[in-house]
Amino acid sequence: MRVDAINAMGFGLALMTSAISTGRWLGKQADRVAAVACRVPLLWVMVLLLAAGALASFNVLLFDFGFKEDNVSGVWRAASQFVLVAILLCSAYRGRHESLLRLLAISIAGIEAVSGVLLFSKTAMLLPIGALIAGLSLRYGIRKVLPLGALLLIVLFASVGGAVSYSRNAVEEGTVNSLSTRWNIFREGVLASSAGEDSASYKTWGRLCYVPAQVAAYDFYDAGVGGDDLRLIPWLFVPRAVAPNKPIVTDTGIDFNEKISGSRTSSTGQGVFSSGYYNAGWVGVFVVAAMCGWLLAQTSAIANAILRRNALLLLPFALLGVHMAFRIDGHFVADYMGAFIFVLYPILFFSGVLAVRVRRV
Repeated sequence: MRVDAINAMGFGLALMTSAISTGRWLGKQADRVAAVACRVPLLWVMVLLLAAGALASFNVLLFDFGFKEDNVSGVWRAASQFVLVAILLCSAYRGRHESLLRLLAISIAGIEAVSGVLLFSKTAMLLPIGALIAGLSLRYGIRKVLPLGALLLIVLFASVGGAVSYSRNAVEEGTVNSLSTRWNIFREGVLASSAGEDSASYKTWGRLCYVPAQVAAYDFYDAGVGGDDLRLIPWLFVPRAVAPNKPIVTDTGIDFNEKISGSRTSSTGQGVFSSGYYNAGWVGVFVVAAMCGWLLAQTSAIANAILRRNALLLLPFALLGVHMAFRIDGHFVADYMGAFIFVLYPILFFSGVLAVRVRRV
């Protein structure tokens, strides 16, 4: 009941704040950029997004697989998501060479899903398949594709959970660089999950119901061992290229999981409003809820400008706002404030460049 009450209050405050926040100024900046970006032909949009996303994904994988040390910049991780947008656009495309582009989308989604398997990440495994299903739904009709596609995602989510848990536990003591070794470990996990072994046990409902995790967040704060994520907010505005040793903002879920289970092999979400309590009690709930509403009002204004101009080159920034709105299971600093910075900086930069150019002309 306490969880439901805090979520209800947080959600209500977020809605009210969003309703009175216009986002007009950022919407104008986005419209200025979208007016130019909309001139880029769709085929070039897909090529550019795919090239940029593939380059970023490759660089991120080098860090995640352990071939490179140190911490990868959040800019690279954000840019790697361009591949998902390219998959969606290629699979939804109508016109010349659409069969070739659809085959390309399927191939890329398959490569990305296999990369997710080797990373032992359900999210990385399922997101490209979800992007492909979304694109095919737009091309062939929601009723024809979406029901079966959604069922496929649910089955995959439920079936790979045990294998992923087994694989993460198998590499807990160190990073495995060999891709063949990672594949063999995951295959062992599939067999262990099928055999019902405890090492591969997984509760699917546990990733859909966050009440226990949220109760834990409240108890940790009340016991004086809550989080300190809010102190990281100023670091969000500083690129890692400028400050290579700045704190890792995205480790909150891993640290929280370690507090609960003693293991750092997985990440546990708290819920965006619960993360406010976890960091600053009731004051944190109200501040985070109000900020969530304000942030979503800004991203909505930016998305409206992009979609109104049909500037598909900027579609990743519009979809990132949608992704924020659906990350109610995440953490405020990393999943809301952090994501907003990746939208804010490019929009302001290109808007500023265009404004200076207009004045010179």
